[in-house]
Amino acid sequence: MGVFAFRARDRALADAIVRAGKARPSVMQERDRLERQVAEIIRRAREAGVVRPGFDARDLPILTTMVGAVADATRNHDPDAWKRYAQVLVDGVLPQARQDPMVGVPLDRDALERSMQPQS
Repeated sequence: MGVFAFRARDRALADAIVRAGKARPSVMQERDRLERQVAEIIRRAREAGVVRPGFDARDLPILTTMVGAVADATRNHDPDAWKRYAQVLVDGVLPQARQDPMVGVPLDRDALERSMQPQS
């Protein structure tokens, strides 16, 4: 839930990190390093049966964007509403008694970056 809380608290910082990555190679190197570490953690979690088969580190940016959209929309009248929807997402990643495979595949980096750009 930590990454969701980070995004819910500070949209500007999250946006700045995404934009800075394009302009600064050092930021992109750190992003790549972090992505590898998160991918390894999630791979181990899958092997241990702690997350659903098919869940992938590449799913996290979109999940974070989803929680962020809720936080942005509800900030003025219910600043903690995002927590409910973050919990739904977390529960969806956990293994279930009946395990249907996850639908579709994670977005690749290019598609992910396109999807996270502001819509005009």
